Amino acid sequence: MRSISAMPPSGRVTTILRSSASICAAGRRLAAPDEGYRAALPNNPVLGPMSADRFAGVLDTAIAVILMVFAFSLTVGIALTQISLFVAILLWLAKCAVARRWLGFSTPLDKWFGLFLAACLVATVFSVRPADSAVMLKKFYLITPVYLLAYAVRDRRQLRQLAGAFLAGAALTAGYGLAKVAVGADARLLGTQPTAMHSGGIYLMASLLALALLAGGIAARERARCWALAAAGAVLLVGLALTKTISAWAGWLAGLTLLIRRRWWWLVAAIALAAAAALAVTFRDRPMEAWLFFTGNKPVSMQIRLNLWRMGWHLFQQRPLTGYGLISLQDQYRDIPYDNPYWDIAMSTGHLHNNVIQIAVTTGAIGLAAFVLMWIAVFRALAAALNGAGAASRPYARGALVCAVGFMVMGLAEYNFGSSVPVTVIWFMVGLALAVRRIDGAPVTGPVS
Repeated sequence: MRSISAMPPSGRVTTILRSSASICAAGRRLAAPDEGYRAALPNNPVLGPMSADRFAGVLDTAIAVILMVFAFSLTVGIALTQISLFVAILLWLAKCAVARRWLGFSTPLDKWFGLFLAACLVATVFSVRPADSAVMLKKFYLITPVYLLAYAVRDRRQLRQLAGAFLAGAALTAGYGLAKVAVGADARLLGTQPTAMHSGGIYLMASLLALALLAGGIAARERARCWALAAAGAVLLVGLALTKTISAWAGWLAGLTLLIRRRWWWLVAAIALAAAAALAVTFRDRPMEAWLFFTGNKPVSMQIRLNLWRMGWHLFQQRPLTGYGLISLQDQYRDIPYDNPYWDIAMSTGHLHNNVIQIAVTTGAIGLAAFVLMWIAVFRALAAALNGAGAASRPYARGALVCAVGFMVMGLAEYNFGSSVPVTVIWFMVGLALAVRRIDGAPVTGPVS
C-alpha cells in the first residue's frame, strides 16, 4: 500500500473519503463491543503505520491499566480514585468515538438507577435548599464504575488483576493502619480513611472478597494464589477487628453466612474459639479493659444513634413525600426538643447513621421507594451473575454478592451509602459481577442499537 504522503492531492482526498466511508460502514455493522470496535477500524492509510488492531490494543491496554490504578486506589486515596475513574471514562468515550458507535449495552439496573435519580431530582426541586441539594447530585457519578467495568473488562485474567489490585491496596492500607495502632498513634484502625466507620466498611468488603476468592482458589488448587489471598485476608480481618466498628462486624458476619458452606462452619467456630481464648489469656486480669479496647464507649454511641433515628422520624413526618433534599440535616434539628444528655451530640451530626432513614428524610417516600426498588434490582442482578457464572468466574460473583449483603447490613447503623469510598467500592463489586455475566457468554441484556 502506497503511503498517503506519496499520493497526489486528488488521490489523498479520494483515499481519505474512502477510508472514512469504510469506517462508517464498519461502525454500522458492530455486533459486539470489542469485536465490533476492531471491525470499525480497517487498516487505512489515514492511521499511517498504526494498524487497526494495534490502535485497538493501545486503547484497550490504556483502559486496563487505568482500571488497575482505579482498583488499587479505592482504599488508598479518594483523589487518585476520582482521577483514575475520570481518565478511564474518557478513554472509553474515545474508544466509542473512534468506532463511531456507543459500545456499551443495556443492563437490568438502568431503569432503576434512572428511577432513583428521578426521585432525587424531585426531592431537589422541592428541597428546603435546592441549590445545595443540586450540588449533591454529583454523587451519581460514583455509579459509573458499574458500567465501566461491565463494558471494559474483557476476560477472566482482567477480572483477576482488578480484584488483586483492589485487595493489594486494601491490605497495604490495613497494614499501615495496624502499624499506627501498634505505636499508639490511633486508638481505632483508620488506615488512610478519615474515620473508623469508613475503614470498617472497606475492610468488611475487602475481607469478604478475599475469602470468596480464597475458596475458589482452594477448589482450583492454586496453591500460590491461595497463600497470597490468605495473607491478605488475615491482614484485612485483623484490620477490620481493630476498627472497633460493630456495624462493620455485623455486616461481615452477615456476608460470611452466605459465603461459608455448612460443612465448613466447624472451622469458623474453631477459629472464633481460638481467638476468644487468645483474648481471654491476654486480658485475663483486665476484663473491663478488654471490653473497652474492642468497644470503646459503645453505649453512648448507640444512644446517639437512637437519638438520630428519632430525629429522622420526626423530620420525615414534616415532609413525608419529597423530603428535605440531598442536604446536611444539622439545621433541621433545631426545632426538635431535647430529652436526654446526648441529644446535643446527635444534633452536631449532619446525617442519620442509617441508610433507610437518611433516604426517607432526604428524598421522602418517593425516594425511599425508588431506593428500595434499586437495591432489589441490584441483588437480582448479582444473583443472576452468580447463577450464570462458570466455575472460574463464580468466586468473583459470589464475592460481589456477599459484599453487597455486608454493605447493606452495615448500613442499618451507618450512612455508608453517602460515604464516597465505601459506596464506590460496592459499585466496583457490582461492576465486576456484571462483567462476569458478560464474560461467561450470557449478555446482561443485549447491545444498545
